Amino acid sequence: MTGQDIALPNVAGGVRLAARILAIAMAIGTAGLVIGMADLTVGASLFMLLVLGWCVSPYAAIALALHRPWKSKEAVLVAFATTVAIAGLAAYIYIVAFFVKPDPQGGLVLLFIPLWQWVGVVVGLGVAWLVERRPGRAP
Repeated sequence: MTGQDIALPNVAGGVRLAARILAIAMAIGTAGLVIGMADLTVGASLFMLLVLGWCVSPYAAIALALHRPWKSKEAVLVAFATTVAIAGLAAYIYIVAFFVKPDPQGGLVLLFIPLWQWVGVVVGLGVAWLVERRPGRAP
């Protein structure tokens, strides 16, 4: 076993940890944004909790998927790329919608961006699952 063989599992573990940290950080940031933009009245609190759960759910799915043991370094890289893609999409759209060009309909991004993030999560983790189970891969 060479030094490179020993270092690669540690790199995959580090990439997996980085992706989980990014997902958790974006979930906390999104939750802070939703709470900061909300009108905290008694009638709106249940709706705010539903929107908050919907906005954070793609990050929770990524963080939970990255918690399982992965056998393939390539699958971990695909999952990391998926995390960066969905986090980058949300960060860009939320910053533009709420800070750069605020609009009365800007709150609608809180309903539709998580839908597109879920599409990205399903596709990205599906590809990672296929990469991990591809035939002819050495164990």
